Order: sequence, then structure tokens, then C-alpha cells
Amino acid sequence: MKRMKFGAVVAALCALAAAMFAGCASSEADSIRTRWGVNLPRGLQTIYHEDSFGWFGDGYSYTVFTGKGEQMTTERFTAFCLGELEGCSVKTDGAYCARLEEEASATVCRLNVPEEYAPDFSGEYWYSLGEYEPQEYGDFAVDGVLFVWFEEKSLLAVFEGRS
Repeated sequence: MKRMKFGAVVAALCALAAAMFAGCASSEADSIRTRWGVNLPRGLQTIYHEDSFGWFGDGYSYTVFTGKGEQMTTERFTAFCLGELEGCSVKTDGAYCARLEEEASATVCRLNVPEEYAPDFSGEYWYSLGEYEPQEYGDFAVDGVLFVWFEEKSLLAVFEGRS
């Protein structure tokens, strides 16, 4: 009788572990869709991901995607922004872009992202904001989601933060 109870407990624990692993194994694109309600363009492949989300969903994340199969283009990025977000903008030399770059770089720094995966804001880029609130104070560089398309390198960087 005790062996049957022990077996049932072990089976239940294995099922729970499998369910947890399946949830952890989902793609970063699926995670972004779940957290922000944004469907990324199809055919993107994750080349780098790092996050520090805690038990309550607070923390930050940085993910870099590249085109897989279909080439990701600026036209595809702008169509994505118009379809899923409220549009996009090209980099300007204004203070607003400088602030976005500063916050994105702070997120990368906090996550200890290797230099080869860190964003290079020196060239032209396009960006779009999801639910985004620039933070003047606090521990989080980004509170919301920021999408940055680096045309020259064909990379989409996604910065996420929740306080």
C-alpha cells in the first residue's frame, strides 16, 4: 500500500516537473507574446537571450533575433510595428533617442551581456515601444518593452523590464 502511494507521489512530481520544463522550454518569441501581447514576425531565430525575472515577474530581459529563412528587412519590421504596435521611428539625434539608448545599455550592463551581443547604437536603427515608461529613478532601466531593429546587421533587439 505504501509503495502505491509512493509511486503516485513520484508520478505526480514527474508530471509537475515535465509541465514546468515545457513552460521553460518555450521560445523567447512566445514569452514576449505572453508578457506583452505582441506577435513577433515569423521566421526569427534567437541568437542571444538573457533575463533576470524574479518570482513576481519583476526584472529585465534582453533578446537578440535574426532572420531565419526569410530575410528580416526594414520593411518587415515597419509592417510588424504598424500591425502589432503603434508604429515606429528611425533614430534621430534627439534627446529622446539618447535616453532610450542609455536605458537599453543599462539593461545590457545589468545582465552582463557579452560585448559581441551588446547593441551598437552608433549606426542607424529603427525602434518601437510597447508598453513603455522611461524611468528616471529606480532599479530598472526599462519599464515596458522596447524593440530596436538594426538594419545594417539585420538584428532585432528586444529590451524588457518590469518593476
